Amino acid sequence: MMQFNYDKILNDLTERRFNTSNYSMILNEDKKIRDSFSYSMIRDFANSRQYLDLQESSAVKYVIGAMLPVAQNYTQQIISSRNSIENTLRQMNQNEYRDAKLEFEYQGSVSNNTHIRRNSDADLLVICNYFITLEAGLPCPNPYQGVPEDDLLTLRRNCIKKLGGMTPRLNIDDSGAKSVKVSGGHLVVSVDVVPANWFETKKSYNSNAKEDKGIMVLDKNKMERITNYPFKFNALLAKKDGNTAGVFKRAIRLLKNIKVDAERATGNEIKFSSYGIASLLYDLPDVEYHIGFSPLMLVDVIYKQICRYTSNNKLRELTDPLGEELNAKSHTVEGLRVLQSAIQGLKSTLEEDVNSLAKVIRIAS
Repeated sequence: MMQFNYDKILNDLTERRFNTSNYSMILNEDKKIRDSFSYSMIRDFANSRQYLDLQESSAVKYVIGAMLPVAQNYTQQIISSRNSIENTLRQMNQNEYRDAKLEFEYQGSVSNNTHIRRNSDADLLVICNYFITLEAGLPCPNPYQGVPEDDLLTLRRNCIKKLGGMTPRLNIDDSGAKSVKVSGGHLVVSVDVVPANWFETKKSYNSNAKEDKGIMVLDKNKMERITNYPFKFNALLAKKDGNTAGVFKRAIRLLKNIKVDAERATGNEIKFSSYGIASLLYDLPDVEYHIGFSPLMLVDVIYKQICRYTSNNKLRELTDPLGEELNAKSHTVEGLRVLQSAIQGLKSTLEEDVNSLAKVIRIAS
């Protein structure tokens, strides 16, 4: 059973959320927000730091803070960096791509509000409209004559060239198989630029709904495309979060934070991705998240769910919210067992610190 130094991981959590663990600096930022932002932004920032004001142990504060969303004003800074890159790349619609306008969409934890860092990376999909890929059986009145992989590789190179001309100069990392990482310059966070094309499914063909469409992303190393459904994924997460009064996404953030701190404590990567964490917790029936005003009960809920999948090779049965199998190399029983040990240690400490995990702690959100 893993044991944490809870004063330390509480400081680490606060550093992730505010880029500081100094409470006086956080309060000073709170004052600046009160002097210059709307009432909703003021209230949101106060809610984002409420765990620090609790008259509770460090372990309890950690759990409450780890499940809260990142403050809206910080998330807006992330989005502003992403929008800056998008606006620059949109200029290509007046030149290289004027005959087939590029489209821009978003994926990843920032887009579904499960990010846990003030400076989380943002994902920007750059969608080529020279062609779309059709699910087998759909009519194709105007067959595409080009090579999709070549056109997506060209799009990637054009994005790099366009971003290379920005001032102040950006750091452009082209080493990733599926995305180009852009950082530095005027950006407050890194932005991952992901060239892609639309994948029209039979369902989206009839509904014309974005959440029913897929995208195809180029792996430049293998020169092959991979199909993803980020809009459906986000829609399913949002629906479950609504059905559970926001507790579902609190659980995702909590387990993601525990993973980060367990990796720091052990010095080893835990092979169970954030996508896998969302899938593991999506698998739970909505009723399991009905914990009322007892947020510490979420630790027990997550622990029991992890235990279900660490025995008898049951992990092979876990699918993502779309019903697809998880990548076995990125989601191992060994990785899940490390998370099990970490949350078991947390649960044990909480049970020593409070009379019952059912203790009422009201959280504003």
